[in-house]
Amino acid sequence: MGRFNQLASDALPGKSQAIERLVHVINTLSPLNTTVLLYGEPGTEKETVARLIHDKNPAASGEFVAVRLSAIPMSLTQEALFGQARGNGRRRVQPGYVERAANGTLFIEDIGDMDPVTQARLLQILQAGHSKRAATTGAVSAQARIVAGTSKNLKKLVQNGAFRQDLFYRLNFITLEIPPLRERSEDIPMLARHFLRKAAMRCGIRDAYLRPEVIAVLKDYYWPGNLRQLESTIQMLISRSAPSLPHDDDPLSERITSAPESMDCDQFLSIAEAKALFEYERFQHILRSALDHCSDLCLRRAAEQHHPPSSANDLFSSLPQRYNDPESETDLSN
Repeated sequence: MGRFNQLASDALPGKSQAIERLVHVINTLSPLNTTVLLYGEPGTEKETVARLIHDKNPAASGEFVAVRLSAIPMSLTQEALFGQARGNGRRRVQPGYVERAANGTLFIEDIGDMDPVTQARLLQILQAGHSKRAATTGAVSAQARIVAGTSKNLKKLVQNGAFRQDLFYRLNFITLEIPPLRERSEDIPMLARHFLRKAAMRCGIRDAYLRPEVIAVLKDYYWPGNLRQLESTIQMLISRSAPSLPHDDDPLSERITSAPESMDCDQFLSIAEAKALFEYERFQHILRSALDHCSDLCLRRAAEQHHPPSSANDLFSSLPQRYNDPESETDLSN
């Protein structure tokens, strides 16, 4: 239990009730060895949750194998999942993801994008434990636990005839909803420092921290891209602070300065969309101001000391003392 809690803490940093409930449910359902359906918006790290389910399962002696259906051409989906036979006489077998995950866990991301024929074969795997391999009469034995992930409403897909109802019931035995980042905003400071530590270590920066003003801006944003967007934003901050690293003139990356695709400003917006757009614009303005102010202060302080900052370490150390908040400092030397 202690080792799992440490794994969960490393993989899903946070102290909010939402993340603690999530870890508790993972800990409870993992040994059941049943199918699991993960619901979560893009960027909520569904694969990380699936891996934790695998790591906690005592019956899993095989590998954890992840496949993202949206990254595979539809014409190759069946071969990728169930394998195929190649060569003269079809004697050389190329195993698919199902066989590679034998006695382990197969995580299928974007299950809502699966075509009807592949849905039928996956249902056969779940019901009978085997299916036919492409281009051969041989059968694929399935002994892997299936964990599926989606950001789509599968019930609506079933109602619209785009997803098989019987497969939905097979996958929906246990459903786990992963909370979006905006519903656990109290975790954002910890997550931001976690991503800062990773990004700074990759860039060779030993001492880096986020000022309280920047933390406040990060907490107020609604994060449509969730954890992935937060991590890329922190990486952008590191790039912005290090003159030796290439970066755009605009302190905000394209992922931040672009409004969400779902918001069409040429049409009338709902109240919720207008509120989200206002929050996005406020976030963009405040974060840009905070970054520019921080950069100006660092450069001015360095000029007073008669030498230009040569690295991100110089920029961080040039901050006035009043910005050195012990609560928000991240020591990267440990």
